[in-house]
Amino acid sequence: MKNLLILMFIVPLVSFSAEVDNFTDRDKPLADATQIINQAANHYLDDAITTANKKGSCDKGRLYNRIRLNFRDQYQDKFAHYVHTSPAVPKRKTKIKDSIYGQFSALDSLIMGGLGMAYDSNAPVLNIHGVQIGGDKFEHFFGMGWYYFNRYYLKHQSIEETLNFGLGTETGILGSYMTGVISYADLSANFKGLLFWNHLLHEGKDLLTFDRPMGPYIKCEEGKWKRTTDVDLSLYIDNGWDEAINCSQYSRQGLFTKVQRSWTRLNTTCPVANENVQEIEAAYGPYASYVLNTKGPGVLKH
Repeated sequence: MKNLLILMFIVPLVSFSAEVDNFTDRDKPLADATQIINQAANHYLDDAITTANKKGSCDKGRLYNRIRLNFRDQYQDKFAHYVHTSPAVPKRKTKIKDSIYGQFSALDSLIMGGLGMAYDSNAPVLNIHGVQIGGDKFEHFFGMGWYYFNRYYLKHQSIEETLNFGLGTETGILGSYMTGVISYADLSANFKGLLFWNHLLHEGKDLLTFDRPMGPYIKCEEGKWKRTTDVDLSLYIDNGWDEAINCSQYSRQGLFTKVQRSWTRLNTTCPVANENVQEIEAAYGPYASYVLNTKGPGVLKH
């Protein structure tokens, strides 16, 4: 029983603590997954709406709960599991031992050098309209995005408190302690997830200006929830989600040195040539400093 409880605690943490290698084989062709990903997202959203409608009329709490069951992480939902496992989704997978984290030991990183190495928790890379992102970013977008949304829109915490909560998870147990990697691309996906969850019913004021109106995707019509427009996830995705552009930092110099050796082997660096996260800084407005690393890779200074 004790081992089962430990497993129930560890598995969700490992899911959110999975890393991705956006550098290895970066220049090899990778088919655009946008259409397939959007089809899956709308399918699982419809599935959640249908289930929510079975027990009464337009209950927001029930709707959110059903959507969260389909959009959370690869071990507990349908969408992320589909992204990670379906052969229909074009993706590039690099095993941890062959990745930029391949030199990490279990003492370096509980996940990347230990547990994750045993069952290879490295996330695949997908091409979404020319942006290369880790499959784990959808888990941050939906999973952590929900927690941001709940704090800011439902519990009315300040946006600073909400974003600092995210920073705390990435520099704490979900990032620094579990993997040794502090991923600003994760934080970018978290923040965009906050916006997505608001766009579902669009009850709160938007934090960013988009090129076109975003949501509501779902409305209550004749006592039933109905999806009224397609979700296009690519509209939320930018180079801030790409760890080869929005560079990570590391908990200790030894880890950073090992990653630098891998970059040398691949003849690359971070940010990758001719691309810089500062190009998208304006799009995040006053929230950029919470989700973008404009200083480049290095060791996190507490």
